[in-house]
Amino acid sequence: MGVLEDTKILLQIDSDSKDEILRLYIDDVNEAIKAYCKIEFVPRQLQSLIPMLAARLYNIGLDNTEEIGEGDRKIRFCGPAGDIFGGYGDRLTPFINRRGVLPSEVTLNE
Repeated sequence: MGVLEDTKILLQIDSDSKDEILRLYIDDVNEAIKAYCKIEFVPRQLQSLIPMLAARLYNIGLDNTEEIGEGDRKIRFCGPAGDIFGGYGDRLTPFINRRGVLPSEVTLNE
């Protein structure tokens, strides 16, 4: 089975109507793992993590809306998703590439 099918099983979705948005979440999780670990490709050992995190993002996206109102004016928006990795940080740690340093991680000694 593929990642999309595994994600749909976790979310108990039988139809194809949500496939496009699920693919977006799957792509986002792939990119987040690569950025977090500073790697080019997601290793085989982390492939099973992708559907779980994509399902989490899907659920956060549905439940993470807030509404602020003042008088007749109301604004509805999605709040911050927080840490998508949740309790899976320990599983990602062994795959972090410690040799590469991003420019944003360099601190200047003044």
